[in-house]
Amino acid sequence: ENKVEQEINAFLLTDSINTFLKELPKDKRKIFVLRYFHMYSIKEIAKQLNLSESNVKMSLSRTREALATYLRKEGFTL
Repeated sequence: ENKVEQEINAFLLTDSINTFLKELPKDKRKIFVLRYFHMYSIKEIAKQLNLSESNVKMSLSRTREALATYLRKEGFTL
């Protein structure tokens, strides 16, 4: 891939992830964004959102699986 193709692919991936996140329920989106965009620990997320750590872990696991499925459907290779 050349630089232009890489930039286009990065834009398309970003756009697809944003679309996926917009479709998530607000609580699931918040957990995901706190973890992977703001780099909060599981413990910090649980405390901030008044959830158990196991609930946060399960939510993240299910959201990652759903994101992977979504991206495959959008034509991305993982």
